[in-house]
This record gives sequence, structure tokens and C-alpha cells, in this order.
Amino acid sequence: TVAASIAAGRKLLYTSAAPLGLHCASSGVARWLQSSVQAASQDLGLGDEGTALCLSYFSGRAKATKRRMDEATALLISEGANAVQRIEGDAASGILRWITDVPMDINLGSNLVIKVSVRSKSAAPVSAECADIAIFGQGPDQLTDPGFGSLRLFWPESEDGSIRASGKDQAILDAIQKVRRIAHQYQGSAVVEHCPLSVKRQIDVWGDSPDSLKVMQALKKRFDPDDILNPGRFLRGI
Repeated sequence: TVAASIAAGRKLLYTSAAPLGLHCASSGVARWLQSSVQAASQDLGLGDEGTALCLSYFSGRAKATKRRMDEATALLISEGANAVQRIEGDAASGILRWITDVPMDINLGSNLVIKVSVRSKSAAPVSAECADIAIFGQGPDQLTDPGFGSLRLFWPESEDGSIRASGKDQAILDAIQKVRRIAHQYQGSAVVEHCPLSVKRQIDVWGDSPDSLKVMQALKKRFDPDDILNPGRFLRGI
């Protein structure tokens, strides 16, 4: 599960076998990986709904890297992993590119995409609480970096074409507010990366204004007095 993946990943990050980076992908995001990076994902055992991936990255001298990967494999299996697969060369590069590009790729088939940033220790509870936020009965898929406390939440497009635009917009607005309340509870932030234009007109995608807003506005005014550098593209129209 996503929860088990995050728990195992955080435990791995605090061992001598700690990887350079780690991401946890829910089943929906993992299926997207399976269809877009076939060479790297065909044997990952993703047939069951709810099966998540814990993707960790290693590099360095061959013997030291092998030792760390052996230790990581043993830890992940002890934490309940169904299987562990080692991927190298071009296939590994393909997965790293996929991780970088996945927000843009999945945006195209999503009603809503939100990036949540919290302290790393809060990644697990935030992930669990956000998983219960549904839009027309559909909870979000997740791609979480528990080491940095970064989560991306993807709500897929509704398959019910009879939903009125006003009802759809309100459901998305409600989900945004719920995510922001959770992020605020954990002293974090939530940025709306993708939503319908009709929803975007009703919100500030950057979220609540920080205490430093006046300083930011003053700096913008000082260095861009004519307001020609990306006007309106940041907090409160900066």
C-alpha cells in the first residue's frame, strides 16, 4: 500500500543503505509508469489494485552500491514488499526521466493536481489524510517523496459526462480547501498545479499568503517597478 511504501521508505532513508532519492507511487501512478516505461516496469508486479511502488535510487562505486542495494532489498522485504527488482542502465535512466516528467504527463488526464510540501516526518499522516479526499467518489493517486516531505496528488477526470460544470467546479474547490486545511495543520503548503480554468479564476493557486508577502511585494516593486516580469504569476498577483 502507499502507507506501507512510505513507512518502509522512511525507514530505509535512515539506515546506512540510504539511497540518493526515494519516491512512493500509488497504484494509479504506477500503472502510468507501466504503460510509459515498459522496459523498466514490466516485471514490477502491479496487477493488484492498491499495490504501490517504492522507487529508490543508488549510485557510486560498484561494490559499495551493491552492498547498499543488498541491505535495502533485505529491509524492504522485511517491511512487507511483495518483490524487489533492480533496474540499471537505460531502463533506470528512463524511470528517473519519468519521475521528473510525470506531473506534466498526468496533468493531461486529471481534474486536479496539487503539490503539498510538509516536513518529512509529516509525509505519512498527510498522505493518509489526503487519500480520503474524493471528487465524485474518486480519491487521488499519489507520488510522494517522504525524504523531502513532498506529495503530488492527482484526481483523474470524471467518467460521468452528465455532471454539470458548476457541480464539478464546486467539488474541485471543496477538495482544494480540504487539502489546504490538512497542509496548514502540518505547517506546510499546498500549490494547485493543475485545475479547470473556471476553478483557477476563483482561487490563488499558490495558497495562503505568507507573513513575508509585504517584503516580497516590496522587492518586486524595487527590482521591477514597471511590472513587466511575469506580472500576476506569483502570490497575490506579484
